[in-house]
Amino acid sequence: MRISVEYIAGFFDGEGCIGIYYSSAGRRRKDGTKSAVYRLSVSLGQTDPAVIRHLKDQFGGTVSFYERSKKNPNRLDAWYWYITSKRAGDFLRAIEPYVIGKRQQLLLALEFQNQKLPAGEAHRDSGVRDRGREYSQQLKAMKRMNVSEQVAQ
Repeated sequence: MRISVEYIAGFFDGEGCIGIYYSSAGRRRKDGTKSAVYRLSVSLGQTDPAVIRHLKDQFGGTVSFYERSKKNPNRLDAWYWYITSKRAGDFLRAIEPYVIGKRQQLLLALEFQNQKLPAGEAHRDSGVRDRGREYSQQLKAMKRMNVSEQVAQ
C-alpha cells in the first residue's frame, strides 16, 4: 500500500523537520583531508512505526528506533525516518504542493539544494561553505517564528 503524497505532506507539516547542517563527513581529498559541506536533511518522528516504514519504502532513507530511557520514563518509544541531500530534495519536491505550515522552510531548503554543485566540484568554489552557512542560519531563523508568521510570508 502506498500512502498519498497529500497525506504525507500533512503528516510532515505536523511532525517533520527540515535542516541544513554542516558535515565534515564528506569525501576524502587527494591530500587526505575530508571536504566539509552543508547538507540538506529531512526527518520525521513517530511512536507508531507504520507510517515511518512507508516513508522508507516510498522515498528511501534510514529508520532508527529510540527506546524510552530510564532517565525519562514518560517519553514513549519512537521511530525516526531520516533522508539527506538529493533524496531529501526529491522528497520535498514531491510534497511541496501540499505543505502549508513548513512551506517557507521547504522552499528555502529546495533553493539551497538546487544551487549545490555536483559532487566533487564543491571544493573548487571557495564560497560554497559560506553560502551553506547562510542558508542554514536563514532556516534556523524561520524555525524560531511561529507557524502563522511563516504562513503569512
